[in-house]
Amino acid sequence: CGRVGVCSGRTPAEGRSRSGLTRSEVIMAIEGGCFCGELRYAIESGEYLTANCHCTMCRHASGAPEVAWFSVPPGALRFVSGEPQRFKSSEHATRSFCPDCGTHLVTRRPGLPAVIVKVGTLDDPSVFGGPQMAIFTEDLQPFHLVPEGLPKFEKLPPRHVRRVPVSDVFWEDRKSVV
Repeated sequence: CGRVGVCSGRTPAEGRSRSGLTRSEVIMAIEGGCFCGELRYAIESGEYLTANCHCTMCRHASGAPEVAWFSVPPGALRFVSGEPQRFKSSEHATRSFCPDCGTHLVTRRPGLPAVIVKVGTLDDPSVFGGPQMAIFTEDLQPFHLVPEGLPKFEKLPPRHVRRVPVSDVFWEDRKSVV
């Protein structure tokens, strides 16, 4: 595993990790940051959920027609350089952004045992692998298409769909991010 990316321990032919996990798998050694480079973060581990959000607040905060994100346990993400500013955009979300360039990196929701990380801030966005669902499609713009077969939800999905347990499974070759 290099500086950027996922140390997944799987080969393309296998499509599975050494522990047998597939879609909700352990993330390791993922790094990212803001546009100007002042803020840097590392994600050491954690199962995740992926989605494309079409809500008006995410669109306004990002300036994009949708926001691709993934979630990790709160302890899995840490800022390794710089300190983000925080903005409570509503009673549903607090957004962390770079005080210098304004890049929106992370969202926290009260009561959600996860941190929502914006895919566009990853050093290697290809590790995202694609969304598991499209959410807040009630705000979907007519020029933006949801891939065929991707589950769509007008708002948030039912709790049983969003519940992704945190795993204690780590790869044998896992290394701490300094």
